[in-house]
Amino acid sequence: MKIGIVGSAHFQKEIKAIESNFSNVTMIPYIYETPSEAPVIIQSHQAEVDAFLLAGSVPYFYSKEIIQAEGIPVAVARLTPLCISISLFRLVHYDHVPFGRISLDLPNKEVLHSVLIHLNEQDSMEHVLDYPWIFQTMGKGEGRSIEIDRFVNFHKELYEVGKVDVCLTSIHAVHDELCRKNIPSMYVIQTHHSFMQGMNGAISIIAKNRLKQSQVAVWSIKVKQESKRRAHSVMASKLEPFTRSLNGKLLNVTESEWKMITTRGMMEGKSKKERLLKDFEQLVFKGDKLLAGIGFGWSLGQAELHSQEALAYAAKKHDSQAAVICELDENKQLTETFFSNAQPSSKSHTIKNDNHLIENMSKTLGTSLKNTMRMIDFLRFYPEEFFTADDFANYLNVSRRSAERIIKIFHEHGFLLISGEEKLFDKGRARAVYVPNNDIKNILKERSLQNF
Repeated sequence: MKIGIVGSAHFQKEIKAIESNFSNVTMIPYIYETPSEAPVIIQSHQAEVDAFLLAGSVPYFYSKEIIQAEGIPVAVARLTPLCISISLFRLVHYDHVPFGRISLDLPNKEVLHSVLIHLNEQDSMEHVLDYPWIFQTMGKGEGRSIEIDRFVNFHKELYEVGKVDVCLTSIHAVHDELCRKNIPSMYVIQTHHSFMQGMNGAISIIAKNRLKQSQVAVWSIKVKQESKRRAHSVMASKLEPFTRSLNGKLLNVTESEWKMITTRGMMEGKSKKERLLKDFEQLVFKGDKLLAGIGFGWSLGQAELHSQEALAYAAKKHDSQAAVICELDENKQLTETFFSNAQPSSKSHTIKNDNHLIENMSKTLGTSLKNTMRMIDFLRFYPEEFFTADDFANYLNVSRRSAERIIKIFHEHGFLLISGEEKLFDKGRARAVYVPNNDIKNILKERSLQNF
């Protein structure tokens, strides 16, 4: 697999140290001068790699609009509390710089605060500039930007008036500019552990994408024609070549309805999607109405159910449109694409969950429906009845602590039971082994029956 490494020359040099740990991965460097160049790099080279690893939150902030719009697989090598701790240890204990003589910029000063509390130095650093808004979702942080000059001036002014001796920065471009001005500067040390976490995150994303691309995709296609005599001609001259382009299988259900079976991987990706929409639009005869419901699923039965549900949504939207495609995936995410005289337009939203048992469980837990569904889907597809927090964390691609927080909610309300403990080594904390209670088992059984 190929992973594009997007970062400064300094970052590229540092991450090289762990390359030998990933013998099955080709790391392709894409070097930028400033993080604002990241979106152009990602958009220009996305066809060359399976995923990207970004050098921290700043290049992700600049790139997230294009990442989200085009579904580009991306992982981030984040600065962790360990990175901050080691950097401060280097300056204080090796270079003998007091805490109070260090200026620091970082994404969130709460990380620094937690480190200083453990060192009993919580009041020692006052020259700190953070930018926590960088973690906000699209829309909430509009109009904000990482102004390199602002960070440079923050450190420069403190140094020139004699308040600090060293500037510690989380942004490579800031470090480079401070060095050019002959101001003592150090970039926050990114540990091999943070690089490994980032690489493992990228590998996990690639594996998930490949699994997702293997999902069954079922098209339910319905034509409302001015002339019913055209039914055979539509299939022969239009639908069959369209099906071949998706490497699918076409079934004629009725005089005006067809079903096509393919895989999700044949349809996803910007270039594939654009070609698919263009080819679909060519299926429409003047005066006809063409509806398509696309269903994705881990089984043919699940994909067919979603396909029929999507077709029903498309039928509600057809009145003023020449053609409508509705897609419904395994997470009940509905994407509607409308064709008229203008360019095709799409919008997505999550439809209401029809399983009242899950809705009631979510209310009982006091957590979001999304978190409830994450646990249900994990238990549905995990091959063993028993699992640990590590198993759940690996499935979600989150830290074990984040997984434990979700598990704790389910356990406290009795939906997950502790069946024992697992200890892999002589040293270390034993890990709880969980099993779902009968309520969850009934939900899993009901959803399993719905899929076939």
